[in-house]
Amino acid sequence: MMIALILILLIASLIEFLYGSYILGLIALLFLIVIFTKEKGEGKKGSVERILIGLAIVIFVLIYNKNGWGTLDVMLLMVGASLILTYFGIALASFTLVMASFFVASFLLLYSLPHSLGIPLPYYYGHYLIALPVVDVLRHIGYNVKLSSMRTITVNGVQPVNLIIELSCFGWYSLLLALGAIVAYSRTMRPIDRVMLIKLLIVTIFAVYLANLLRIAILVVVAYDFGIKTMLILHAHIGWILFAIILLPLIYVLNNSLS
Repeated sequence: MMIALILILLIASLIEFLYGSYILGLIALLFLIVIFTKEKGEGKKGSVERILIGLAIVIFVLIYNKNGWGTLDVMLLMVGASLILTYFGIALASFTLVMASFFVASFLLLYSLPHSLGIPLPYYYGHYLIALPVVDVLRHIGYNVKLSSMRTITVNGVQPVNLIIELSCFGWYSLLLALGAIVAYSRTMRPIDRVMLIKLLIVTIFAVYLANLLRIAILVVVAYDFGIKTMLILHAHIGWILFAIILLPLIYVLNNSLS
């Protein structure tokens, strides 16, 4: 269950810092730090070259980040800071280095590269696997909603509005972050055998997908019945809460099945 708790706190802290409450994000981050202070990591010291590379990455991000902080910016900054801190053998730094590197590599491979070729791969995921099923289900139970364009849900409720489903909305960032955290935990904290690792990855993918499917459905219903302002209150918080509600019982069942 430790890995589930780490995933929940990690995603909660990032989402709250970027899109919600700084206070809630700080609380989640502090709990996460407490967990890592009790974990025994690799304890390996890096080289001086790591410090120089880390400083270069941090300076690059700080200089060229002119459009506000996004998840990729935070992950790049985390890679740089982690490279610096691994020199001192800090377990948390080893974990965040692997996790953030996994996120950046996956983002470049699955988003940046296809996007440069004119293939918006993540947006196809958000449209066909999130927005489309949500609209179909809600229409069947009587809600006047429709897909007016790619990833855009038109809500004809108390306040007609178009909801555009962005990367952060349909769980793309959360998915890469969660998978990276599992890989990092296995590599730097406690080794996980291959069978268990594959099952954890599958369970996490399912949990992230279901959580964001429910998240979008709930937000559309709230916008339909109560308006956009009420929906925005829930927007930042409900995603990681649903993720926790879904992931915890799944991990519990998985642990019992392997015990």
